[in-house]
Amino acid sequence: MATDIHANFIPTSLVEAAESGRPLLGVTMSRTDTGALIGHGPGGVFDLPEWTASSDTLDIRLATLDRLGLDRQVLAVAPRLHRYGEDAGHAVAFARRMNDDLADWTAASDGRLCGLVHLPLQDPAASVAELERMSGKPGIVGAAVGNNVNGNAWDSPALFPVLQAAQDLDLLYRTIEQLPPKCRRVFLLSRFHDMSYPEIARHCGISVKMVEKHIGNALAVCAERLERAESVVAT
Repeated sequence: MATDIHANFIPTSLVEAAESGRPLLGVTMSRTDTGALIGHGPGGVFDLPEWTASSDTLDIRLATLDRLGLDRQVLAVAPRLHRYGEDAGHAVAFARRMNDDLADWTAASDGRLCGLVHLPLQDPAASVAELERMSGKPGIVGAAVGNNVNGNAWDSPALFPVLQAAQDLDLLYRTIEQLPPKCRRVFLLSRFHDMSYPEIARHCGISVKMVEKHIGNALAVCAERLERAESVVAT
């Protein structure tokens, strides 16, 4: 399988904001004389690469993969959109919007596009929450991060919670993969597709009580694996 492991992605919301002239979460988007995107936000002006002058929709991106003979592509927002120096509250809202746009593309690509989410690392706790929110969405395979966050390298204790969350989620995924098939299906529908117990029961053709049993069993297994991992680290 031929895979392009890193390609930039400009969120659809930014392009639409430039076309409409309406601000997006306090950011005004427009185009330069060459057609490239440029933004004016709370943290100042940020310009985007010249290639943003060209149209880039999901259909265009998939057609480009076909033309280049590629089976898959891994997407991440352009590094100039990381903007770790911005106010944390604005950065968190902006990250959520960009990640939702990314997830829309990956979910609609029939498996051909994967995504690395953006984390607002100036707020580690919010980054953990965003990592957990995006985990399990179709096509989302990880996060793309900078090597320095406002002077903090990744050996800084301030960023350790983000690394711990990534490790815990990886352990959780491996645990879920080992659940019995019916139990795994019910758990994924509940936790990653936000389906209610009655919805899951109808979808799977089982009783609500059986859904509750599968969820209880899955949670018990996940909790036991996490506790075992923590005890290994402690010793």
